[in-house]
Amino acid sequence: MAIRLRAFLLAALACLALASPAPAQQSGHYSLLTVTRQFTNSGATTLGATTFSGITGATQCLHVNSSGSISGTGSDCGSGGGGSGTLNSVTDGTNTVSSPTQLSVTNGAVVSNPSGSVAQIALPLAPPPLEQHTASSSATLDFTTGITGACTDYNLHLQNILPATNGVSLHIQIGTGASLPSSGWDTGTNYNWAMVYVYTATPYGPGPIYGHSGSGAGASDFMLADTQDNTTAEGGVSGDFQIINPNSSTQDKMVLWHVGEQNSTINFNLAGNGLYYATTAVTGLRLVFSSGNIASGRATLTCTAQ
Repeated sequence: MAIRLRAFLLAALACLALASPAPAQQSGHYSLLTVTRQFTNSGATTLGATTFSGITGATQCLHVNSSGSISGTGSDCGSGGGGSGTLNSVTDGTNTVSSPTQLSVTNGAVVSNPSGSVAQIALPLAPPPLEQHTASSSATLDFTTGITGACTDYNLHLQNILPATNGVSLHIQIGTGASLPSSGWDTGTNYNWAMVYVYTATPYGPGPIYGHSGSGAGASDFMLADTQDNTTAEGGVSGDFQIINPNSSTQDKMVLWHVGEQNSTINFNLAGNGLYYATTAVTGLRLVFSSGNIASGRATLTCTAQ
């Protein structure tokens, strides 16, 4: 006779004696694990004493949502009535372990079955990407599907964004509406930003440090980095751009960034913030150089707050 997953877990595993403080949390939204079938009270494989090492802290109950994802509730809901059942399979969406006798939740490999009976469930070591693009002589990198109402804040991570043209600046444009990427990119005067940066005159070892600042009031985009070389060995621009509450229809949008670049023998450390002066909900981000294509590099959009 089939027993629903939630009923089984609340009865058999309602109170877990959990040890040690919780490890550092990774931001993002993702399922801890997913059981693809129901537990049953018959079968050769019985779920015995089970430890979810990825859920730590005080004694607490387990919560199973409508997708079968398991998480800790953070509070105790009383003693359970015991029970047993059969775990048919566990999957991470790609790999599946059938009829495991034990579940182990760790930071490590994806779901696997090294001993023939233990299903190892890995927690992501980084927030899962909502949208990711790799440049190859690309005019722009457009992020048009990842910004939804699921998160309140988003981060765009830049990895070695290299221009095809020498001495150009890297910019981000805001997109709104449902017509992206064909239309909806704002190149008007709704941007206001300020940036400070320090740089060294020598690439290695101690050297002079200089400071500078820049700003754009009524600008047509946000400028993240200036005067970037197109030399592959120098690594392009790397860093992070964050946008706060882009889904709001009542507030202007705050943005912050911190990036690094090398220009010939000079290393730059740049940090800035700004406002997108519009209460319209933001639905996209466009990465573009002031002139020429994006020769190479990768950019990844993730959720930083929900």
